[in-house]
Amino acid sequence: MISDCYAGGVFDGEGSIGLYVTGRRGTYQMSIRVDMGSKDVVLAFQERFGGRLTRIKPRGRTKEHWQWSLTGSRVSFLQAILPHTIEKHTQVELALHYIRELGEGHGGMFTRITKRDALGRVVGVSQRTPEQKERQAWYTLEFKRLKGVKYENEYQSA
Repeated sequence: MISDCYAGGVFDGEGSIGLYVTGRRGTYQMSIRVDMGSKDVVLAFQERFGGRLTRIKPRGRTKEHWQWSLTGSRVSFLQAILPHTIEKHTQVELALHYIRELGEGHGGMFTRITKRDALGRVVGVSQRTPEQKERQAWYTLEFKRLKGVKYENEYQSA
């Protein structure tokens, strides 16, 4: 099993994190992944943190490589690697702030809020408020801005 320190170092060099708008409804999806030529390393990520492992076939000048994509809860992974990142430290902090502010749902960051009755049955669904949608858009732009930016401690974890 890989350590949090090793995972943070690998993620710093080979990982990516971002928030993207997908689909016609404008659903926001957080993507956390590691792409490497070594299947053993991404397999270790899957064994330690769960997620999905995909073989990426060679195309053009791109060689065959492996991709680990985090599915399910992102908080435990992000908290585990946070102290061990340098290059992507600010992006990891930003992702944790996003989850704390707007939540984490099935398949990534949800855009709908399910209403349940006292017995837990679904009784309705409400859309995000305009303010929440505006915050999601801001986070998306902020992730894009941070791509390739060196560590800046502007999102100090609480």
